[in-house]
Amino acid sequence: MIHTALRSYNAQKQLFLATNYSGFSKSPKENRFVIKQETFGDDAYFITISHHVHNYLTGVADGVGGWKEYGVDPSLFSHLLMKNCKSYAKNYCVDSAFPLKILKTGYDTMLSEHPNLLGSSTACVMVIDKITGMLYSVNLGDSGFVIIRDHFIIYQSKEQQHYFNAPYQLTCKTPDQSFLGNMPSEADEYSFLLKSDDIIIMATDGLFDNMTGKQILDIVSNQQKHNSQRIANCLVEEARKLAFDECYISPFVRKARMHGIYATGGKPDDITVIVACARSPVQ
Repeated sequence: MIHTALRSYNAQKQLFLATNYSGFSKSPKENRFVIKQETFGDDAYFITISHHVHNYLTGVADGVGGWKEYGVDPSLFSHLLMKNCKSYAKNYCVDSAFPLKILKTGYDTMLSEHPNLLGSSTACVMVIDKITGMLYSVNLGDSGFVIIRDHFIIYQSKEQQHYFNAPYQLTCKTPDQSFLGNMPSEADEYSFLLKSDDIIIMATDGLFDNMTGKQILDIVSNQQKHNSQRIANCLVEEARKLAFDECYISPFVRKARMHGIYATGGKPDDITVIVACARSPVQ
């Protein structure tokens, strides 16, 4: 499905983005040192700039934890997926309007280089054209992004689910075919025209399952406008605190109750957040 927001000429001519990230593994032990570069637990991410057209490119992926029951490290799939997406986006991607090609190429390259790999992952990849101000994104599963303008969430990606707590996910073929699996072509595609002072928050479900849109807005509103690192840190710290609050009624719990599952508390999970603050050159 393709979601397109209003397109128009960007009179600003060019946008700069202050982009930073933050995250936590749900395992306290794993937060003491970096096990794999650009990962938090089973989450993985990338941030880069294209060598060819100088677009800003980011991505997040959430390795499906259920693979641990089969002796498989879920973080390997998400890490390799983002690593290959980053490599293609940085070195070969020449068209800003095709993040789907980045995701598909990263996925195909991973399967080709690691034919015996097992695992699965959600994925969200974003390209921001700094000349036109256009944001292009693909999202598969329940990671995603929000765009904040003038203290309002004006755009939000939609999660894709097979059923409750079973998101769409890229996967490797297994002999018994017992795992859910989707193709990059099934990802939702988005495009949106950014303005100076817009704030883009891309994250895995560890953020969105534990914080409402209003809670996210409150955090952002209390921070200095272009301090993307501070915003990312505060979002992750608050989401992590709520995830382990047994009395909290989290967004995840609210959805569970809608499906007849009575629960309470936050949802302990790996959390990865990327924050990009757009600004024009004169700021």
